[in-house]
Amino acid sequence: MTVLEASGELFDWFDQNDKFDLEEDISKLLKKPSKSDKAAVKCALQEFEQMDVVKATEISGEKIWVLSHAIRYLK
Repeated sequence: MTVLEASGELFDWFDQNDKFDLEEDISKLLKKPSKSDKAAVKCALQEFEQMDVVKATEISGEKIWVLSHAIRYLK
């Protein structure tokens, strides 16, 4: 999976969800994600963060990305 493909998957994810927890939600996003898939998703999330689409925070040692804007209205 490329970062671009991961971005597309996440764009669809955030159309229905307001947050993404890599550990909790990755298996809901992708069936049997590999390490490289997780890396692509994490890179895509970091790009979304740089574009101010999401904000990241750490709760109990887990990084969680929360939607900054309602992208579902941007479609």
